[in-house]
Amino acid sequence: MSTYLLISRHRGTAELLRAASAIGEPITTVVVGDRALADEVAAGGVTGVRRVPRADDTPVEAYAAGVASLVARAEPGAVLASDDAGGRALLGAVAAALVAPVLAEVTAVARTAHGISVTRAVAGGIATETRTFAGPIALALDVSRRRASERATPRGAPDAAGALGSDAPRSGASQPGRVGGAPDGNDAAATTPEPAATVEEVAVTPLSVTVLDDRPAERDGDLATASRIVAVGRGLRAKDDLGLIADLADALDAEIACSQPLSDWLGWLPSDRLVGVTGRHVAPDLYVVLGISGQPQHTEGTRGASTVVAVNSDPDCPYVREADYAVVGDLYAIVPELIAALETAGGRARAR
Repeated sequence: MSTYLLISRHRGTAELLRAASAIGEPITTVVVGDRALADEVAAGGVTGVRRVPRADDTPVEAYAAGVASLVARAEPGAVLASDDAGGRALLGAVAAALVAPVLAEVTAVARTAHGISVTRAVAGGIATETRTFAGPIALALDVSRRRASERATPRGAPDAAGALGSDAPRSGASQPGRVGGAPDGNDAAATTPEPAATVEEVAVTPLSVTVLDDRPAERDGDLATASRIVAVGRGLRAKDDLGLIADLADALDAEIACSQPLSDWLGWLPSDRLVGVTGRHVAPDLYVVLGISGQPQHTEGTRGASTVVAVNSDPDCPYVREADYAVVGDLYAIVPELIAALETAGGRARAR
């Protein structure tokens, strides 16, 4: 059973390659993008790479039909893509061509005697389910959720075979030099990587779609990859006070996030800033929460945070009890002091 990967961006490529290795070879990758991305994938130990060049003013979605026709002719047993806009567009078109089911929010895959075992998040992320499929099957891999679960896993704890982002050797993993493989013993020859796969250029005629405008969000960083995040909730009294939160985020070189009320109910921040069951799942090194009580709807999306600092006026709220560091008090008094302290510390660092 062959495996196909659909890749249109650099982020998440390593996780996709490792997941594919857990399903098995041969692994063929269709790259919709530049040559550098194709070369990066080719060096990852795949069997082959087919590159579809993309014009700068043409979105990935415009190539979906052509890519679907290309992949369907190979009749793969499994097709994988990342759970982003481009990946979903390509995967959906391929799934339709193969008449294959699509599973989203996938966090781990493995080859079994009965087919492909797939673990994915369900019920808004508060539970997971594992099922086995004979194929063909289309899988949208949730890279962000997998990274978050890795942060939440104690160091040294065993990881599931095929878990996205796992670097640990697996029983039955591919051979040394292949995707996700690990050398056995101290054999020097086993550590020699295999040559990069040949990149085949494939012409695909896109649909007549042109990007007319591309505007960044107010803060154009990706929460899923942010190392520092400042999140704010209903403890904020007015939309105009978001400037105070932005000042703290700037002092920390952090991204801004929020709880559900500020995004879905009040509209103070866009939906891509929402963290929780119905929003993003994040795994920053530092997560500062201001005026958020810490209900499961929000904390489900923050399990991967390494260090949580909470500021809340309620001493009995969940975040005050569970955070690594907590300050009980009014955020309007505490945040300015934090900003001043950070600016002073930054000035001292520059003086050195």
